[in-house]
Amino acid sequence: MVGQRVLHYEVLERLGEGASGEVYKAVDLRLDRTVAVKILSPSRLNSNELRARFEHEARAISALNHPSIATLFDVGSQGSDLFLVLEYFPGGTLKSEVHRHLKSGRLLSIQKILDYAGQIASGLLYAHNHGIVHRDIKTDNIMLTGDGTVKITDFGLAILQGKSPFHPERGTVGTLAYMSPEQIQGGPIDKRTDIYSLGIVLFELLTGRLPFVGENEAGLVYAILNDQPPPVSTLRQEVPEGLEELIGRMLSKSADARPHSIEDLDQVLDLARVRGAPAFPRTDESNKKLTSIAVLPFACLSPGTEDEYFAEGISEDLIHALGQIPSLFVPARTSSFAFRREHDIREIASRLNVQHVVEGSFRRSGPTVRITVRLVNAKSGFQIWTSTYDLDIKDIVDVQNDITRTIAESLHVELAREQSRVILRARPANFDAFQLCMKGRYYWARRPTGIHNAIQYFKQAIELDPGYPPALIGLADCYNTLGSWENGSEPPTVVMPLAMTLAEKALSIDDHLGEAHTSRAYCLFHYNRDWESAEREFRRAIQLSPDYSAVHHWYSHFLTAMGRTEESLRESRRALELDPLDMLMNVHLAWHFQLAGQFDEAFEQAKRSVRTEPGWHWSYFFLGWACEQMSNMTEAIDALSKAVELSSGHTVMTGALGHAYGINGDRNRAKTILRQLETVARTKYVASYEIALVHFGLGDTDRGFEWLEKALVERSGWLVYLNREPRLAAMRGDPRFQDIQRRIGFSLK
Repeated sequence: MVGQRVLHYEVLERLGEGASGEVYKAVDLRLDRTVAVKILSPSRLNSNELRARFEHEARAISALNHPSIATLFDVGSQGSDLFLVLEYFPGGTLKSEVHRHLKSGRLLSIQKILDYAGQIASGLLYAHNHGIVHRDIKTDNIMLTGDGTVKITDFGLAILQGKSPFHPERGTVGTLAYMSPEQIQGGPIDKRTDIYSLGIVLFELLTGRLPFVGENEAGLVYAILNDQPPPVSTLRQEVPEGLEELIGRMLSKSADARPHSIEDLDQVLDLARVRGAPAFPRTDESNKKLTSIAVLPFACLSPGTEDEYFAEGISEDLIHALGQIPSLFVPARTSSFAFRREHDIREIASRLNVQHVVEGSFRRSGPTVRITVRLVNAKSGFQIWTSTYDLDIKDIVDVQNDITRTIAESLHVELAREQSRVILRARPANFDAFQLCMKGRYYWARRPTGIHNAIQYFKQAIELDPGYPPALIGLADCYNTLGSWENGSEPPTVVMPLAMTLAEKALSIDDHLGEAHTSRAYCLFHYNRDWESAEREFRRAIQLSPDYSAVHHWYSHFLTAMGRTEESLRESRRALELDPLDMLMNVHLAWHFQLAGQFDEAFEQAKRSVRTEPGWHWSYFFLGWACEQMSNMTEAIDALSKAVELSSGHTVMTGALGHAYGINGDRNRAKTILRQLETVARTKYVASYEIALVHFGLGDTDRGFEWLEKALVERSGWLVYLNREPRLAAMRGDPRFQDIQRRIGFSLK
């Protein structure tokens, strides 16, 4: 076949042989892309079983569209050959990845395994939700893309709900070493069979071997049906207890004793950063187990609440400092501060998936401060170190540095000399500016309601010390938020240039500030639309501050706008790993799926967000948006109405509701919303993009483009997502839309 053509596919090389055909690497001459072509040749067509299996696979894959499942591009025949055209995966199989590591005397890092596990689980959840059980999950059927994303393939044995399942002419189906006891015995099959096979895959990835072995097929069958798998930790000591326990449950002989669905595998899904906290500490690529530590908000023991900002500021600074140490994993502020009123250290550590916890208290009396801090081993409950500091308030930074050094020493973590400049802070030149900046950060964390207070404190700090980078960065972030689509309360042309100036001033003072590079990247992306410079800044920020969750969050936005969906999902997972309890990042995934066109996943993620935070308008916004794209208009309007109510009439929510009314044919309500937006616009800024959406929903295309032109002049942040905006998909063929795309800076192919 090599060198021949199958229709418009030119075969380049043979990749291997699958269960139902030979697989070749080929190039699609029409679209100039590399693909994998699976061919069932005439010699195999004599087998009715193989032909049925081949056709069955095509039906199964065509029903699925998920980033962790191989995409089916084409199906057809040429002469007597049947063929499927699938994504090509340059990384090979997960089995070959394990073997490559074993040959070099290593195992895959636990962090990498957890990432793979979460992606596989996410794909299986999607398949199961669409009525499909794979029945042949194994490392040979998990493929790797060039960037490390995994893809489930080979659905030749899948069970399709509502259709007759494929049955072979003889024997059992699947690969024996990965088959569940009920598969071997010919019992009922459901999604718990896939859960069992995923447990086998996890065991293999962690240990480099399979849990059940036998001298022959009969011996292997006996082992699967009767023997207990060895505990994973006996083969690899650093495997976390929770992961070992999970695999044990997945490999239960009885399907009833296993997790009943992929949704029940919270630990696995969380590892993929798709639903929340990572279940286990991460490890580096050299397989050294990282130390993990959470810093809880220090209790403010001063009379009243006036000094609460200082207590929080100490904790936040410790999180930032410890997070700069490469061998420490430190959950970000939002997640750690979620346990402000929780006192059970073990429960907190379990939720945040850390080994150690830092807690403390702060009390001020005039210029004198007492800080008490203790470091606790969460598993044993024992104190590793504790200390009390009595000091002058102006010595606070010196004490913070001492605490950072002592914690590192107590955990036997090396603080390299070259790291000290970034991790340990110099005493502030102006202590009053330092205090004002801490107040600004306190209110910034309470945005959107606290953002105007934050601005005032950051401004006051800059007045006292014009060259104080933390205040410059804080004020830049405030202006970015006010001018972006998330808040949208100020014209971007007014506030975004201010943000850029502030970020650049901070960088002129110190070019090694990852947060300042993030602020500048945000402006370059949303406002300047300078794609190359924006990505360069994002990458520089990640290099300098790899544990800064915000940079991964905004880089994921950039990647989505550029159509690089898989890379975007990877950055989203990283942001969630760092700040697993941040509601914004959790609902961000619904946005990610929405713009990727994966509306079922967007719906499920938004529903989870609503259940977790039922009083938050963004949860209902993304739920309504997903329902609209799924043509569930009643539910969409209900959710968007709730978003408008909870946000007190946020114009983004209001515009989305007006658009939904319009496409649902309720012109009167849509026009009422137009009048509401026009009324609000008389006294405050309303993004023209929202008004354009309502006109498009009403079918008033000319007026929609008039307002879209105004949004272009305003430099609306929504426009950078225009290529991915599902609500405007019907407009993409209009020359006016294409002209706007070019003027934004998108190249049209």
